[in-house]
Amino acid sequence: MTCVECGAPLTVAGRGRRPRYCSRACQAKAYRARVAAGAVGSAVERRPADPESALAEDGIVATAVTVADAEGLAAASMRRVAAELGVGTMSLYRHVSGKDELVVRMVDAVLAEKPRPDPGLVGWRARAEAAARRDWGIYRAHPWVVKVFTSTRLSMTEQEMTDIEWILAAFGEEGLDIGTTYQLALLVSSYVNGVGMLLAGDVEAERESGESMAQWREARVPLVIERAASGAYPWFAQFIEHEVELPPFDDIFEFGLQRVLDGITPMVEAGRRD
Repeated sequence: MTCVECGAPLTVAGRGRRPRYCSRACQAKAYRARVAAGAVGSAVERRPADPESALAEDGIVATAVTVADAEGLAAASMRRVAAELGVGTMSLYRHVSGKDELVVRMVDAVLAEKPRPDPGLVGWRARAEAAARRDWGIYRAHPWVVKVFTSTRLSMTEQEMTDIEWILAAFGEEGLDIGTTYQLALLVSSYVNGVGMLLAGDVEAERESGESMAQWREARVPLVIERAASGAYPWFAQFIEHEVELPPFDDIFEFGLQRVLDGITPMVEAGRRD
């Protein structure tokens, strides 16, 4: 087995993910090649011609979002964003106090770009579905955002509070007490965040390894078939026998969302009667 970038021999461990590169240098070189070929969004494509104009037009946030979308949130450092804008790092500190504030503004920017659900929606389920699908759409476009939202300690910007208010109202206006309302809103949000973390993890794994999910599965199918044939894994054997494919993330999300809302329904109806 050889490195897909330079052809050097690879040492393959008995367990775990098979390597595709002999070094981080080859991995980075391959990633840069995919960026240049247009396979991955490049932050450089959005570099403005006039650096000072970019700063005045809040180009810091837009550039940071583009870097995070292409390479992950960790890559969107103050130094990196300044380099993309063609200015000194200290120039950014006239507009944002540091990485923490930059991330808050990045999140606000991506929340603002996604239209909020129709305020005319009637019924808790329709409203909860709309809120969940909006969040899922944001995670689809910007997978790094879910890592910011997977916390009970949000920054509580106006954008975030407006979104939380929407889902709270969906349950609270059904006559549920505020404690139950909060728990149900948190349940729906936690479900969306959970699937979002799966998505973000897959995006990150592909970016770091250069191996798509299909390639990853193909490389491991022979081992799974071999082990399933031993009789020790009867359910895996059925999985192989029926050639079950992992559904797309959108299908996984939608299936689970409906089951979560089905489970909530009796509690909402009981709350109305009380």
